[in-house]
Amino acid sequence: MATTLKLFSLEGKGLKLDTAEDLEAHIADLRANDVEEVKVLGNTFGIGACKLLGEVLAEKKNLQKMAPFVDGWHLMAYDYAGSWSGKTGHQSNLYRSKSNPAATQYDTETAVNYYLSQGINPSKVLLGVPLYGRSFARTDGLGKPYSGIGKGSIEAGVYHYKALPAPGAEERWDAEAVAAWSYDKKTRELVTYDNQNSVKRKADYLVKKRLGGAVFWESAGDRAGDRSLVRTVSKAMGAMDQTKNWLSYPASKYANIRKGMPGQ
Repeated sequence: MATTLKLFSLEGKGLKLDTAEDLEAHIADLRANDVEEVKVLGNTFGIGACKLLGEVLAEKKNLQKMAPFVDGWHLMAYDYAGSWSGKTGHQSNLYRSKSNPAATQYDTETAVNYYLSQGINPSKVLLGVPLYGRSFARTDGLGKPYSGIGKGSIEAGVYHYKALPAPGAEERWDAEAVAAWSYDKKTRELVTYDNQNSVKRKADYLVKKRLGGAVFWESAGDRAGDRSLVRTVSKAMGAMDQTKNWLSYPASKYANIRKGMPGQ
């Protein structure tokens, strides 16, 4: 593992591990094969778990058994709805909608409370925020049937936040669910996404819950300047972690990595 980290100037290693047993087995493998090699790098590496909140709630993952091995929980609080859904819905809403429950199959509040009920230290929890939106085509609104997905700007059915709302679409706000969406009356395309209003509310929420912070997927989708969602969240939180990264690998075979990737 250490060889790969040095070669490509990486900060760590990510794995999809669904159960405590998977994680425990991987820890044993790390201890057997990687610990001495990693010591050469001179850094202490942590283990982070990235989990889809909808998956955790649907399957009631036993997080208590995983907790002793995990230094940080990156909660993927998005993809609640998409092309796989039976009806249109919000993809990253903070709360469940009582007036339109079909539009909120999952919600962040319920998922965060489940994590905390499992004894997870809130300071280890990072709330995931999407910098993209998901599209539903030929629909009459939220919680309604649809047929297909839109063209997208990243791939079919997926738009960067910086491309939203699309020309001809009107941005709308769901105050109950704390979620943004846009709708084009002419094309009947609906896109669910986060905007500055929703991420400001999420930042206030994670501060109130004493969570560790926020993570974003992914930076290429953000806007520059005052409409940046990353900037909006950082301002709302008031203080940012100033810990320096570990991207210093002077022994890499790649010249740009040896030099610290100047200009990047």
